[in-house]
This record gives sequence, C-alpha cells and structure tokens, in this order.
Amino acid sequence: MPRTTTNTTASSKSTQTVLELVATAPFLSDFLACVMVLPHLFLDDPGGGPFTLFAPDNGAFTKLGPPGTLDTILNNSGLLAGMLAARGGAGK
Repeated sequence: MPRTTTNTTASSKSTQTVLELVATAPFLSDFLACVMVLPHLFLDDPGGGPFTLFAPDNGAFTKLGPPGTLDTILNNSGLLAGMLAARGGAGK
C-alpha cells in the first residue's frame, strides 16, 4: 500500500499553535484527541520553535490494534506521553 504524506505547515509569520494546526486537519482527529489529553507537551515549548511534528493520521491509529486500543492509550498518560514525545522535535 503506498504511503501518503501530507504537510500541514504554518508560515514563518503564523501565530497558529501546533494544536491549532492539527485541529484544522480532519484526518488528524485521533492524534488531536491524544494531544488534548496532554496539551502542555505542545504548549510549553521552552525553545519557542521552530518545531517539527510527525503526526500519524487516523489510518495509523486503526492499525495499532483491535477496537478500543486508542481508548486504552488515551487512558494511560505515561504511555501517551512517551508516544507524543516521539512525534516531534526541534527544528524544521
């Protein structure tokens, strides 16, 4: 199956936060649900950016396991924090 990559970027002068950018992309709604459990991971960026985010789309979440897997992850803040921390990094 071919892999699809979609870039959702803000211009260098944008005032949008990472959360606002993710919220504009319907195909990232499962990722947004994860981020909303621990939003401070994306709001408290001490470096001030730039910040690159590798956000899995909804299709990736369906491949994690049987139905209910996403709910399990959303209810385990330690596991969720580790997963989210691995999705972003400093730089462009």
